[in-house]
Amino acid sequence: MTIMYRTGWDSRKIEAYPVVKATDKTITYDAGGRTPRRENRESRDAHWHPTWEAARSFQVARAKERLRQANIQASRAKEDMEALAAMVQPTEPKGRTHRDE
Repeated sequence: MTIMYRTGWDSRKIEAYPVVKATDKTITYDAGGRTPRRENRESRDAHWHPTWEAARSFQVARAKERLRQANIQASRAKEDMEALAAMVQPTEPKGRTHRDE
């Protein structure tokens, strides 16, 4: 029986499972229950890897991407804060007021 490695939502977790059957699209594995479970090789919830090193590389790449996205959001938030700090109250309101009617 082959061992494969499952990564899921938790980026700090890599689980090893004995694989009963592997196809191009699915993995059937022994999860410790009565019957084996079947999952897609790649899904929203999990990815399967042939080696622990491949699973770790996948998690590292995903963490780097999350960090890149967080830096972009932090940069945009900083720009927003700087724009808000530079704002001054306008002397006259834009648009029509009820007095103009």
